[in-house]
Amino acid sequence: MNDAWIVYDKHDVEENQFFIDKITEIMKEHGVTLRLVTEHTVNRRDLPSFVINRSRDSKFIKDLENYNVKVFNGSRINALSNDKWAAHFWARYLGMPVLDGALYNPSNITLPAVVKSRMGHGGNDVQIVSTADEVHKLRLHGNDEDYIMQKIASEKGKDLRVYIIGDKIVACMLRSNDSDFRANYSLGAKAKLVDLPEEVEKYLKVVIYDLHPDFIGVDFLIDNGQYVFNEVEDPVGSRMLYENTDIDPIKLFAEHVLNVMGVQ
Repeated sequence: MNDAWIVYDKHDVEENQFFIDKITEIMKEHGVTLRLVTEHTVNRRDLPSFVINRSRDSKFIKDLENYNVKVFNGSRINALSNDKWAAHFWARYLGMPVLDGALYNPSNITLPAVVKSRMGHGGNDVQIVSTADEVHKLRLHGNDEDYIMQKIASEKGKDLRVYIIGDKIVACMLRSNDSDFRANYSLGAKAKLVDLPEEVEKYLKVVIYDLHPDFIGVDFLIDNGQYVFNEVEDPVGSRMLYENTDIDPIKLFAEHVLNVMGVQ
């Protein structure tokens, strides 16, 4: 087997070194050399056996797939994960409840509302606006159509993050933040392992059937007692699981990759 790649955006490498080192070591134990790649270009004369994608460049991943390279996760998942508006429609198509939302339009916004970048992650570029003056003062890093506006969930600063590896749901984490309306772990939220609600499990069975994911997170907000789809995370972080559970997601993911590739 030729060497395989683990692909990251350049600026994400340092904070993800633990993930890179751990999965590289596991692959080495099975005779697979995993090479870190940060330049997103495809040379058909130098293609890997497979790719573990931790970037947000779905076009690059699609180019690899066009050369029949197996990518974990594939371009469809990556594209959905990095366009919240596309994910909103996808979730509705699958029958999952979503919060009312639309593309951002400052002249037609129902207040209060959350305004967030379609391509943001980690809670970045997400803001609450409650008055017309706050809307006027919004600083958007792009055009209006690069943002969506959405109803605010009744339980601010709280959500469920569900981790899926292959066709298995491996953990359901309740995240809560007492000092911020965003429940991101990287923004100081607390997290604890909880039982998966039956209604969420029902939705996730459809997600798994539709996406055939390799390693993703699926987030649900809580609105008036109902779990509503928020977004798919790819790449999904693993620090929250290591710090709050005995689950080893990198090992589980590596085993999934090796199994799919037929490596003993």
